[in-house]
Amino acid sequence: MQLSTLKRDFMRLRFALFLSGKTRVKWLRKHKILAEIGENVQWAPRFYPIDAKRLKLHNNIIIARGVNFIMHDENHLIFNGITDDDEWIYQKYGCIEIMDNVSIGSEAQICPDVRIGPNAIVGAGAIVTKDVPPNSVVAGVPARVIGTFDDLMQRRINESREITQKGITTKQERVQYAWEQFYAKHNDNR
Repeated sequence: MQLSTLKRDFMRLRFALFLSGKTRVKWLRKHKILAEIGENVQWAPRFYPIDAKRLKLHNNIIIARGVNFIMHDENHLIFNGITDDDEWIYQKYGCIEIMDNVSIGSEAQICPDVRIGPNAIVGAGAIVTKDVPPNSVVAGVPARVIGTFDDLMQRRINESREITQKGITTKQERVQYAWEQFYAKHNDNR
């Protein structure tokens, strides 16, 4: 194993041990791991991509646990096993850019050559294979537009106002209210 590979692996292991997303972002900035990283970025995944220089993050971004940024494929290995010896097929590289005001849900997979946002939400578990339009909410496999950023934001504002109007102030009260809403939705009078 080469020294540079060992150093890279040690850095990735150290990164995985950081407890907070803010600490991870500071470390990514300090070591200039990504192509670009803006302000107010939260990074929950325990790992960063090996080819992180092809990832740009703008401002006000939340990346949940288990999000995977894929910036290359391995198909060249198969193709090179069946082509003539004098012809060589190179690995395909791609870039990913996350614009301002984006939230990416847990376990989402972001494929090469995708731009997300600005003002976009990617649902948990989505597989994003093409650009996410500005002001949209996407979910599914493959990800597709299911709503708008503005509509979701307004719905959340209205929900927050309702909670405030009911005098709910503590986290414990919000949890109890969430259960009440859950059972009301499921027509269950527990």
